[in-house]
Amino acid sequence: MKKHTLDPLISLPLWELIEAHPRKSEVLLQQGVVGLHELLFGGQSKAHFTLQKRRNLHFHENALKFLNTLASSNSDICLLKGACLLEDIYPYWGERFMSDIDIYCSNMDEMEEAALSFGMKRTNPEESYWLGNSHKREFFLETSLGNIPFEFHSKLFWHKEDPEKINFRDYSGGKGLALEECLIFLIGHYAFQHTCQKLYWLIDIYLFLIKYEKKIDYKRFIELMTYFQFDRSVLVTKALLKSLCSYDWSAIEGETSFPIRVDFACEDSQRHWYYLLLKWYLKNGLRTNIRYNLAWLRS
Repeated sequence: MKKHTLDPLISLPLWELIEAHPRKSEVLLQQGVVGLHELLFGGQSKAHFTLQKRRNLHFHENALKFLNTLASSNSDICLLKGACLLEDIYPYWGERFMSDIDIYCSNMDEMEEAALSFGMKRTNPEESYWLGNSHKREFFLETSLGNIPFEFHSKLFWHKEDPEKINFRDYSGGKGLALEECLIFLIGHYAFQHTCQKLYWLIDIYLFLIKYEKKIDYKRFIELMTYFQFDRSVLVTKALLKSLCSYDWSAIEGETSFPIRVDFACEDSQRHWYYLLLKWYLKNGLRTNIRYNLAWLRS
């Protein structure tokens, strides 16, 4: 069997949790960890891996073509999440699920105009965006291999404006958020926004830290954590990394007071009592919780 980026996970508690799951094949595909599915099921999973690889490469190729049309722009523009991680911490293109192309853009009007000129269409042209998605716009590009969804972000998170300065870096695949901004975005997206619901987002964070922990400026990271009020999200993520990945994130001081259930990492129910409690806890304060939940109910 060829070596995968995810090979080291076989020796971790996460692997034991997955192997013991009665629906492990379904769970791995639901959770987006296509590489682990192939490691567990071998040849039976080859079709999933090959299809995901083809899909990811097709998405990425068209994303780069689109970004090339904005090469002369003075706005801050870069790929986010899987669209940049697949070129960075996942050298094998079929290992990670990617549902769409996420792009950060400081000028949404310019981005929308460029998207329409490129041939994209609005996903929901008449839809009004609720608070949690008010900083995003969704488009799709029709291709011979199917539609490619694009999601444009005018800021990193819904609940606060971006800091006065956002830093970026160049990597082998193009332009991305600086290491500290990228890490806070991955954690905020995984914990604060989605209540630790997808396993592959936790694996993203784990692999990112394995590669970059010694290069991260933790003074800057703590500044971002404090600014976005992500203390709880960071500590819960730290606890899950320790429990599931045997990763001791010693650069971050403190422990979460919230009880951690490792089995929840493989579930995706939004009606489970633990999910509802964790969601409330991770919104980091009564005011943010009330704003979010009232907006969600109205939507």
